[in-house]
Amino acid sequence: MSQISHAQEQAGETDNTPSLFARNTALLRVALLGNLTPPTGDNDGLDAAKLVAIVLMIASHTMIALPAPWLYPGYLIGRPCIPIFVFLIAARLADGGPERSERMLTRLLLWGIAAQPIYYALRDALTPGRQNVLLTLAVGVALVHCVRTRRHWWTALIVILSIAGADFLEGGLTPFAMLGGTLLFRKSRVAALALVVMVHATELLLISGFKPAGAVAALAALPIILISPALTSIVPRLPGVFFYAIYPAHLLVILIVFGPYHR
Repeated sequence: MSQISHAQEQAGETDNTPSLFARNTALLRVALLGNLTPPTGDNDGLDAAKLVAIVLMIASHTMIALPAPWLYPGYLIGRPCIPIFVFLIAARLADGGPERSERMLTRLLLWGIAAQPIYYALRDALTPGRQNVLLTLAVGVALVHCVRTRRHWWTALIVILSIAGADFLEGGLTPFAMLGGTLLFRKSRVAALALVVMVHATELLLISGFKPAGAVAALAALPIILISPALTSIVPRLPGVFFYAIYPAHLLVILIVFGPYHR
């Protein structure tokens, strides 16, 4: 039984009269938080890579808020994060069905919407209209879901909007890298990883005017993910909500401590 179905049962009915508020509150709690205990069952070996990406993301955003000369090093150490997150999501979508992608899409959208005002305030309107990474990942999950469930018109719409709005996404090719990684994963995990990382590295190379530093830094995602399974026994498993909640939380702390970015 799905978590949402379980939440509906918990909300229940009293004397056959449904409590709309209780039911919606339970559904929202499940959508936002899911299971607050660490996951059980088999470990896919990617928890270490996820934690490394989270640490690099926090360090990158913090260093960008500091005075020179921390801006550029902060930019570079953050480049492996998106391909790690994309590969992690692709791996878990490949291992699940439509219900899993729906659940992940809901959480990415809700947490991404919650994070957007903080993200915008932190960037001090440097890039008007730019969406935070959770919303970009949500577009990728939506694309994967529509392709796998054969919603052809929705697929076409997402593709068109992704191409037209690439400048407003945190990684314009991210949705396509996620789709390719998900479709390739069961055939070859290595091929899926190579595709995800190389798409992001190529995008960084193109938008930087062929300056290679950012693209080379993104390639660090490869060894991080490949080493991750060897660290399974020493890496704690955290509740799934940690991945979503840490994003707006750390942005808010940086905004409070350092104020908005001024560049």
